[in-house]
Amino acid sequence: MAMLSRQEAASQLVDGAIEAWFDGRHACAITLAGAAETGMPGLKDGASMFATMRGAVMGLGKCSESEAATLMNTSRNWLKHFSEDKPEQISDDYAWVYVLRAYWQFRLTYKDANPTPNMVRFNAKIDEHTRPVQEAVNGFMAWLQRMVDAISGKQPPPRV
Repeated sequence: MAMLSRQEAASQLVDGAIEAWFDGRHACAITLAGAAETGMPGLKDGASMFATMRGAVMGLGKCSESEAATLMNTSRNWLKHFSEDKPEQISDDYAWVYVLRAYWQFRLTYKDANPTPNMVRFNAKIDEHTRPVQEAVNGFMAWLQRMVDAISGKQPPPRV
């Protein structure tokens, strides 16, 4: 009888969630990513992508931990629990966030795991979206360093 480790299960679920997201099967992506995220052990330092993102939601939304968790789990709860008071539709943007949470939780939990081809493809998508921001930050930091150097007399001010 073959055995499935928790890491292998998480890898399969994250891989499936990513594939579903790329294929536009957002309900599947949310469900698989949610299962992957809750099926992984907590990190030694107690951190998780969920906790990190929940903290950001609390800060941005000026809301409680419970309210932030509810907001973050809106799509999962919408899929799992029918209620007349819930909207008939939700944004497919939720799938991106769920897959991102599960993907980073996997990467943090299983640092030595080999990424699947879907994980490599997803990471490239993340890089594609964050590269312009990183380049802008790097440019600003270089400019700031030039200004500090100019003010301290280490080099002449840049020409405009």
